[in-house]
Amino acid sequence: MESWRGQGRQAGRDALALLGVLIVEDQLEGHLLQPQVVGRVIRLHPLAIILSLAVGSVLAGIAGAVVAVPIVAVITRAVPELRRRDPAPGGP
Repeated sequence: MESWRGQGRQAGRDALALLGVLIVEDQLEGHLLQPQVVGRVIRLHPLAIILSLAVGSVLAGIAGAVVAVPIVAVITRAVPELRRRDPAPGGP
């Protein structure tokens, strides 16, 4: 009977250790790895991605978080392009 209790405690410790590893891995992926990978693909700083997700989710919930990064990417590409264009000839 004593050996069953010992095995049960060890299994519980193993399960808690595995849960801890999974939580740490998920946090590292979500907060460090994913913003860097997405930032390289769309050429945005990881902090800009995190902030845009935060602002989008506060303003419009899950839908805002889904469209936040594409909106920020479009704005960061469009603004320099619009500033670079020459005004039309004969304009004010």
